[in-house]
Amino acid sequence: MSDRALIIPAAYTKLSTLADGTLRIVLDIEPRHMADAFALFAKPGAPVAIARLTDEAAVAADQPAEPAPAPSPAPERRQTPLASKVAMTVDRIEFFDFLFEQEAYRDLREHVTEELAPHGGTVAAQSISEEMVKRLCGVSRKRDIVAGSLAGERWKDIWFQFQHWQSGRAA
Repeated sequence: MSDRALIIPAAYTKLSTLADGTLRIVLDIEPRHMADAFALFAKPGAPVAIARLTDEAAVAADQPAEPAPAPSPAPERRQTPLASKVAMTVDRIEFFDFLFEQEAYRDLREHVTEELAPHGGTVAAQSISEEMVKRLCGVSRKRDIVAGSLAGERWKDIWFQFQHWQSGRAA
């Protein structure tokens, strides 16, 4: 903080006396003066002076030095591509549990597990889920699962089954 004089308008809200006789004063400071207040009161023990402002000084301190810039428009929110939703879903352990519990997927699950971890090796549940989804959707890459495609429609069926399975577990 510089040595320049700093006026931060504040409103007195409470005055109390502590057990040791210290006077405690609580002030409310408007958000637009927050940066100056944090700079001034950065650490306990910073020297400050309290002065009651005249009406003219208060009005002058309230005048902004320059007009505030117009807020920039909020960026347009893009929809998450279907392949990204697939990627987020296959990483969830609940999704692996869903695939594991579905009797219809048992043969595929066993085949994929044997391919990814031959001879009883270990493999991450997410890897099994991802490979199963790619095969169920008929693609070799998750990014090929796009809305409006056959793979996208197959994913939608899997997703609805998963949602139904989850709601059954929550009940």
